[in-house]
Amino acid sequence: MLSSYRWGPYSIPGPPPTQASADHPSAEQGPNSYDYSARSPFVSPTEEMKTCLICGDRATGLHYGIVSCEGCKGFFKRSVCNRRVYRCLREKNCMMSRQKRNRCQYCRLLKCLQVGMNRKAIREDGMPGGRNKSIGPVKLTDEDIERIMTGEEYEREDMMSGRTTGEQTGSPTRSDGISDQFSPTSMGSNTNFSPEAAERFTFPGPSPGADPGGGAPREPFNGRPRKSRRSSSQSSLHQLAPMTMLPEIEVLIIAEPEEPLTLPFHLPSDKPAGYDEVFELLCLLLDRMIHHQVQWVKRLPFACKLTVQDITALLTSTWCETILLAALHSQPPAIFSDLAALLNNYIPSEDELRRFGQTGLEIIDKASAVVNKYQLLRVSVQEYLCLKVINFLNPDAGDLVEPSVVEELSQQHYYVLHDHVQLNNNLANDRFRALLLMLPDVRLLARKIRDVSFDNAPLLFKAIMHSCCPQKPAQPLSVSPKLPATKT
Repeated sequence: MLSSYRWGPYSIPGPPPTQASADHPSAEQGPNSYDYSARSPFVSPTEEMKTCLICGDRATGLHYGIVSCEGCKGFFKRSVCNRRVYRCLREKNCMMSRQKRNRCQYCRLLKCLQVGMNRKAIREDGMPGGRNKSIGPVKLTDEDIERIMTGEEYEREDMMSGRTTGEQTGSPTRSDGISDQFSPTSMGSNTNFSPEAAERFTFPGPSPGADPGGGAPREPFNGRPRKSRRSSSQSSLHQLAPMTMLPEIEVLIIAEPEEPLTLPFHLPSDKPAGYDEVFELLCLLLDRMIHHQVQWVKRLPFACKLTVQDITALLTSTWCETILLAALHSQPPAIFSDLAALLNNYIPSEDELRRFGQTGLEIIDKASAVVNKYQLLRVSVQEYLCLKVINFLNPDAGDLVEPSVVEELSQQHYYVLHDHVQLNNNLANDRFRALLLMLPDVRLLARKIRDVSFDNAPLLFKAIMHSCCPQKPAQPLSVSPKLPATKT
């Protein structure tokens, strides 16, 4: 293919060719405009109609006047019904493709409007099905699009209907469009993301609304604290941490297993604990912890979106990190304090110390560094729960059947964590980055632990408990509403 439309003294008949890329398969001339004249002559009209005009993904039909995919259809509907006002962190020209469509909500909505998606085709009650199947695409002027993107159009509609914006439950809500280089997807989907990658995270405002539970649409954020919807028996956590509570985090609190985790049996405290006894206890305790994790996953609001195969793969891949995060936060506090006291009574033999070797010493050093970092952050229980879910939803886990679903859910919980930090901290951007950078440290520590023979489990757990459970934990908060709040 020639690289230019005019080559030397010769003119090439027909439309000028456009350059396609792997990231942008739809061969667009501009990042936010679909070039209808540049369609490939090798693609039949029938095949062309199967392509989403916004992102190039496989289209499922005519939605709101435009041939589009289910993803862009749902995004446009949520943006309009929730009156989203996004921001682009670049120059409002982010490329749209199936892989990158979630990275900048501003440019995605902009393109929806530019190609003609019709807001009037959406039912006012937000229920499935268009208002009028005969409503086609609409051509908006640049001024009309600008008013919608800034929220002025919603305010004007409210004034014309005699209602103020404050009286609207669906008042314009501001969110950030995350550009290609600032996306949680580009960083969170990689287990080994670097500090340099985290430094690129800059969120000037609250992030896009997500619906991790897959249920009711997320309530628009207007800067006011949300009213708690929990019962009195579930309010102990809220009393311990008086801060703005997002509904998405409330459901994570409710998902925590209510039955407290306890040691399988207790050993006499007046004499040293033997290797065989400690080894048996740890095996039984790990079984209980894994069972607790399974029960926790079943109670998560998005569990129904994951296949059984993917849940199994995620549990297999992340069980060690989940236990480490629980130990870092001493959740539940009773089990880890009891285990630390028991292992303090265990004296390893010289043979065990020799087999522990250099790898064991590296684990102790790494565990101490991670604990110090975690305690300096004074991670709240809400942040801990978000980190635990983000760690579990690792799209890089092996043997996943639907990794895209896992990645989407993971991205949604990045936004939940960001919103919580944004609401409750002055230096939100710095804290958000610092929290995310806890995960690669925890994952690296977990990999080192898995490399150690399980025969060294008693000494290994003793070292970890010594590092993770100091005499005065930084912030021992109870997760389960039925557990009494304990402070040391």
